[in-house]
Amino acid sequence: LVISLLAYAYHAALIKSAIKGRMHVVTASYVSPAMKDSDTEAKRAGIVVMNGIGLDLGIDHLYAVKTISEVHEKGGKIDRLLSYCGGVPASECSGNPLVYKFSCSSRCVLLALSNSASYLSRGKQVDITGSGLMGYAKPYFISTEKE
Repeated sequence: LVISLLAYAYHAALIKSAIKGRMHVVTASYVSPAMKDSDTEAKRAGIVVMNGIGLDLGIDHLYAVKTISEVHEKGGKIDRLLSYCGGVPASECSGNPLVYKFSCSSRCVLLALSNSASYLSRGKQVDITGSGLMGYAKPYFISTEKE
């Protein structure tokens, strides 16, 4: 098993090497076109290549699954889950103009904005092109008032 902490630019070459060595690969990178080109070869070699298994995404999904399981164990039902990944810190804690805590390359975060996205909403798949992704961004307000 190869767990890569390399920069995203090296992952396509790393995957090609892993195919030759028949080693499974895990990366924190989003899937680039160069990485996607190795998909058929990887399947033929019988290896699994898991991408996008980064800290923010991993923690976000881990806690979503944990919370859903807890609700189901208590007999509850999840009607809707909105996931905002790593979240945005208070501006006084961010130290940068984008008000974001980078756990990886800031360039990678910005490049990710050009990726297309798919998600389920009320049982239907919604597909958004990379060029239209930011048009779907909506503000999310959290009330600080006690009810």
